[in-house]
Amino acid sequence: MDAPGGLAQRLYDITRGGGRVKASSLTPPADLEEAMAVQAELCALLGGDVKGWKVALTPAGPVGARLLTTEVPAAAGMQADFFEVELAYRLADDLPWRERPWSREEVVERIGSVHLGIELVAQRFSEGFKVPFPLLLADRLTNEDYIVGAPLPASFIGLDDAGSIPLTVQRNGVPLYDGPAKHANGDPLAPLVGYANAGGFMTEGLKRGQIVTTGTLSPLLPVEGLDEISVRLADKSLDFKVSRRV
Repeated sequence: MDAPGGLAQRLYDITRGGGRVKASSLTPPADLEEAMAVQAELCALLGGDVKGWKVALTPAGPVGARLLTTEVPAAAGMQADFFEVELAYRLADDLPWRERPWSREEVVERIGSVHLGIELVAQRFSEGFKVPFPLLLADRLTNEDYIVGAPLPASFIGLDDAGSIPLTVQRNGVPLYDGPAKHANGDPLAPLVGYANAGGFMTEGLKRGQIVTTGTLSPLLPVEGLDEISVRLADKSLDFKVSRRV
């Protein structure tokens, strides 16, 4: 089995070199703890400070991936295979792990603002996303880049159901999605609360000033070429350009 550093180096080469690799040619981490160790080594190789976290609830428990870049919408040179519309929570205070669980209300109190966010997603494996989950976790849950847009109303911080919010997405002027925002957990804050209380090897991160994103409000949407994307969530909009990752 590859040592964590060996797999991290392979993932680094794929990330920096572009293209795709067969996941079957890699030895996936044995479990989530090893996956997080690989992810930490990969992020050290990629360099830069941790700007935030992508968190999710899975059958195995809460998981998180480090966000190394949080761009403004006008950033140049962004590439991806797919993108998703999300909520980006910016923390006003640290959320360290503690023995007494954080309540949802306490987590809300530690959020300074919530923004319209776009995650750019890379498909780095030939098998797509149908690979062992620990390998996806080691690969930072397929994150390529993250765009932080305009602040949303303060009422969005404690929002417990996104289903009543209208969402429209256009690519090069053509509608891609027009309907309600939908979150897999219903409550878009639930993954953040879950990760804050995860403990064990999931205790790093969640610092003041970091962005935390908790899952998509839209379908996974493809990037086709050099695309001009326009997103509108409630009364906030975000426009950006992104090119197909090669």
